[in-house]
Amino acid sequence: AVLSGAAPPPFRIFAGGIFRKNAFGLSLEYCTKNFIEALLQGEKMGWLELLAEFIKEKEEKENLLSQKFPQFSFSTSADRWIESNMNNTILEQLEDRKIKNVFFNRLKCKGILSNMKDNFFVQINENDTMEEKALTLGHEIAHIFEYEYNKGDDRWLKNLPIIETFCDEFAKKWITLNGKEKIESFLKGDIQ
Repeated sequence: AVLSGAAPPPFRIFAGGIFRKNAFGLSLEYCTKNFIEALLQGEKMGWLELLAEFIKEKEEKENLLSQKFPQFSFSTSADRWIESNMNNTILEQLEDRKIKNVFFNRLKCKGILSNMKDNFFVQINENDTMEEKALTLGHEIAHIFEYEYNKGDDRWLKNLPIIETFCDEFAKKWITLNGKEKIESFLKGDIQ
């Protein structure tokens, strides 16, 4: 169904889950019932503001690790942790995840997470770029969520490739929300 009058051509909102292309060749995606109701009720926002709000909400939902990795119950904890800690310093975040130290060594891999009595130690390859070191630190933080959930159970190894993907996605989100400069400053030794 096309909502006419809600938006000037070539912008038309198609409801019902069908993807269509507008005159510019851009794919338009179906809108939620709430969005269409708000549009029809003529809330105080104009249709462009409503559309922008809808897109923002959709992107935020798609960016949730729990949406991307529903098979991992710890992904919800990871989402909550990132959101609640982004205003903390990197040191405070590491302490919250029980990371006692971050070392830089020559490694044959990007990083190593070690555990001793539920305290964690991260080793990062000293030859990597600052950006790679930040990604590695975020990746290893993500492994702690998986570790806490799977404590002592090796059955999770069958999911190793997808767990590595989860850790990479966590690292990207963690860097985005904290800011690359904040993390790189910490890695350079400027502990805040």
